[in-house]
Amino acid sequence: MKPFVVILSVRPAVRMPRHLGYIELKFPEPEGLKKVIITKIEEKDEFGTVAQTGLLFRVFLDANGLKEAINSAKSLCDGVVSFMTLITGRGMDIPREELAYKLTAFTQERDFLQVFYDIH
Repeated sequence: MKPFVVILSVRPAVRMPRHLGYIELKFPEPEGLKKVIITKIEEKDEFGTVAQTGLLFRVFLDANGLKEAINSAKSLCDGVVSFMTLITGRGMDIPREELAYKLTAFTQERDFLQVFYDIH
């Protein structure tokens, strides 16, 4: 198994407290430790007002390949979002993968996938 990073996002999302920079969750599983770092996606309008427009999930995990890493990360983040929905009473979409790549030390050659969604 190799280490991967999968980045997913959900928009819109429940608001996180202003002072909170990120949330880090760790899930020990038989195939290895999975770590999820959740940060706010923030946008600034023309008046300088900052508004949270979503959440970004950065998932670190071990997998046998890129597709397996993406599927595992999507499943994990869907569970986290479902829990957030349960405790806040605010529904959210299923997080969508945006970027996934294999972590490789000292090399720029790596398995890499970027996803673009058609918004129409």
